Order: sequence, then structure tokens, then C-alpha cells
Amino acid sequence: MKALFFVIVLANLGLFMWEYRNGAFAPVVQAPLINKEPLLLLSEVNNTHQEAQVVSESEPKAPEVASNESSQNELSSVPPALPVDGPEPASGTLSELPQLSNAECYEAGPFEDLQSVQSWISQVQGSENDIKTVDRDDQIISGYMVYKPAEKTPEQSQEVLKMLKDKGITDVLLQGDEISLGVFNSEDRALVLKNELQAKGFAVQIKPRYKTKTRKYIQVLANEVIMQSLQKRYNNDAEFVIKALDACP
Repeated sequence: MKALFFVIVLANLGLFMWEYRNGAFAPVVQAPLINKEPLLLLSEVNNTHQEAQVVSESEPKAPEVASNESSQNELSSVPPALPVDGPEPASGTLSELPQLSNAECYEAGPFEDLQSVQSWISQVQGSENDIKTVDRDDQIISGYMVYKPAEKTPEQSQEVLKMLKDKGITDVLLQGDEISLGVFNSEDRALVLKNELQAKGFAVQIKPRYKTKTRKYIQVLANEVIMQSLQKRYNNDAEFVIKALDACP
């Protein structure tokens, strides 16, 4: 055992001497870091980024100024636009607009009663001396008659009248050479009877009947534009007309 111990000791001494000769125990000199980025903590990275932003904002923007100067030079080199000939905008006040035509004489109507006349006169811009009411007898429709036209001879008309009564059409009346089959206030009702008789084979027709009625008209000295405006209010009345006269009586 002692011999083995001395062998181990000698081996360790031999290893120690070999390492000493190879410089294992020489002092180590740390080489300086060249072109190496230092390691930074996360908090140090954020601070460094904020400082870089402040520095970049404080620096003048030279390239942008140069760009603005170049754009101004380009604009200055463009020739000014030439004026285009055309209508000049309207100028002046409303008093310079063309005036309406002079007043002329017009007749409006018909009016059924004095109340309608007064209502219409109130809408006309004129004095009482320029307005005159006139009464006139007109032929107006009083009804619509369904009739059978006259036959060639009175005898033939009597035969047709008898034939109609025999077929149950009793509301018939001989008026001259024509045979009246009914008079109605409405044209639509007269048309219903006409269609019924034609379906039974009778050739009948409709015609209006007239009567005389006194109606009122207004003659007024007024402007054409005013008259046209008032006419539009009576567009639903086919009989109402405003017309120009040569002169007011």
C-alpha cells in the first residue's frame, strides 16, 4: 500500500510540473473588446430609444426645406393662366332687372255668383277703377239625353217607338223625329243606359241638352304675369278662361 501511495504522489508532482512549464499558472490578461456591442438591460434599451427620438425631433429637417424650395421654383416657372373670354357675371341690384310688361285689359270668368267674384278680385293687384263686373247669358249643359236618331219618315219613327214599348222600354218619348230614352244629369249614367240598349240591339246615342244661365265675368286692367298666376289656380275648371281684350270698355 505504501508503494502505491508513493506512486500516486509522484504522478501528481509530474502533472504539476508539466502544467507549470506550459504556462497554466501564468496571469491571464483580458483582451479589449473591439467592434463589440455592449449588452444592455431592457430598461436601458427603452431609455436609449426615447433619447434617440428627442435628438431626431430637435434636429432641423434640411431635406424637406429643400423639397419645398424646389416646388416653389417649379410653380414660379409655370406661366400665369390667360383670361378666358365669356359672359361676365351679372351685377347690379334688383332694380336693374327688366321690368314687367305694361298693364293690359283682361277678361276672366265665368263666375257663378257674386261671392266668387269678390274672392277673385281680392287676389288682383289693382284699384277698383280698373275692375268691372259684366253679366252675360251663356248656354250651359243642363243634362244628357239618350236617344234613338230619327228614322227616314215619321211613320217609321212611330213603328220604332211601338217596338220599344213592346220590349218593355216604357220610358220613351217622341221629340220631333227623335226618340228620347232618358235624360240624366250625369254623362256617366247616360252612358250606362246607352250600353244596355246597345247590348239589346238598339243603335242609340248621347247628346247634351242646354239651358240659358246668367253668369258673371270680370274685366280688369292688370299685368300679364299676374293673370297667368291666377289662371293656374283654376286649371281644374275647364270652363274658366282668362283672355286678353283689345281694350277695356
